[in-house]
Amino acid sequence: MDPTIKHQWTEALRSGQYPQGKEWLRNADGAYCCLGVLCELHRQTQDLTGLQWNLGRNDYAYYRNDCAYYYGDHGVFLPKAVLAWAGLEHKEEEVLEDLMCQNDDGVLFPTIADYIEEHL
Repeated sequence: MDPTIKHQWTEALRSGQYPQGKEWLRNADGAYCCLGVLCELHRQTQDLTGLQWNLGRNDYAYYRNDCAYYYGDHGVFLPKAVLAWAGLEHKEEEVLEDLMCQNDDGVLFPTIADYIEEHL
């Protein structure tokens, strides 16, 4: 992972600026998964022709009577553009899955930031 982006991500997770949510990169109330915070950092650094947040639903969301913000067309997983920008490689996918699980299990962002520093 790109060390500068890694530092920005961990600092953002510790900042208290992003409310923590579960199951979606960003839920309809504006709360973020830890991966959603990375998407938001990507959005802030890209020009306006890049990916944007769009409120929408998929089949799972309809089943739950729920909706969420999609970054591009991704509601749960990181888009390829974010993976490339952050310098995340295929071998790091297991760590990303661990991060998703920790987030959805209620592990707080500062602890997730520690995990990122240790494993990415």
